[in-house]
Amino acid sequence: MPRPVFFLRVKTQFGNLGDALINRELIRLLASHGDLVINLGMAPPRFKAWIEDGIPSDATRTGAVGYWLRLIWTLIRRPFVPLECWAVLNPGGYVGEVGIASMIGKLFGAYRLRALRRFGCKTMLVGVSYERLGPRLLESLRAQANALDFHAPRDSHTTAFCDENRIAYSKALPDLAFALPHHLCRDRPSRKALASFRKQTGLDPVGLLPDLLPAGYDLDFAWQVASDAPYQRRLCEDWIGMGNPASIHRLDESIESARNIYGQYDIVYSNRLHVLLLAMSVGAYAVPVLAAGQSEKIRGVFADLGLSARIVEAGSVLVQTDTNLSDPAKFEPYLKAQRDLVDGLAEAVGIR
Repeated sequence: MPRPVFFLRVKTQFGNLGDALINRELIRLLASHGDLVINLGMAPPRFKAWIEDGIPSDATRTGAVGYWLRLIWTLIRRPFVPLECWAVLNPGGYVGEVGIASMIGKLFGAYRLRALRRFGCKTMLVGVSYERLGPRLLESLRAQANALDFHAPRDSHTTAFCDENRIAYSKALPDLAFALPHHLCRDRPSRKALASFRKQTGLDPVGLLPDLLPAGYDLDFAWQVASDAPYQRRLCEDWIGMGNPASIHRLDESIESARNIYGQYDIVYSNRLHVLLLAMSVGAYAVPVLAAGQSEKIRGVFADLGLSARIVEAGSVLVQTDTNLSDPAKFEPYLKAQRDLVDGLAEAVGIR
């Protein structure tokens, strides 16, 4: 039986390193199970550079027209050549509402997926989350889910949302960031912590961090998404104004350069999911610091890891962060999520 052929058009939030990360890891996982046809025509050069090292040399790169021509040709050949064809959607999070024009476009996309299935192409969406959806976006995503052969949300909070809102899904699989090669062992603690936050109503990181930071630890700041930079600079200035030393890092140059920085810190505080997961992949102790009632995808991912107790919520009783980083049991949730992701995707495409 020939290897499956995966067709992927990269269309996402091109300014977010976290979205580059999950798309890169999806590409690596797909390429390990079959042949890859990828259309990067909509991606700007910087985004392409972020994911370039995840694209295998034998992948077929196409433009928009070439992508559809190859997909149609593959479907024409299916009755004569035994092969399996998959159309793969981009991972990521959905929240909020869309306009009527966007809803119509999404409904047309769902119709296109159903047409592909009719001609023998399977359809897949993994690594997705949903929260606080408006009625138009909910309707279009419900239609999209009904057109998928394999639909894997990335956390149990999203599957509960799907159950409540009649969005069909296959099973939950861990976030695609867990496919990252890990470097979990630390020779010695650095006694340094890092904070990276997006602005969030109801959350004052500088007001919380003094009670969370272990005694004798220095705190630095960083931004992984360009839109967070002004806010991070202000937080750093406020921290210094309180009489503390601090520096600030820019972490959007590349995925690996961000991991190198995270690897220099024992603890990383953030309300961005992929800041936390990148930090975990290099052995840092990741602590979600969240506004009350917000960031459901982070809560869901950490609940599935069995790490809900790590979550710090504004307005709750604050406990100083545990610094016993030598305990190998702290890394087992990450390793289990990695195994579950790899095995689950392999099972979905019929490799296991």
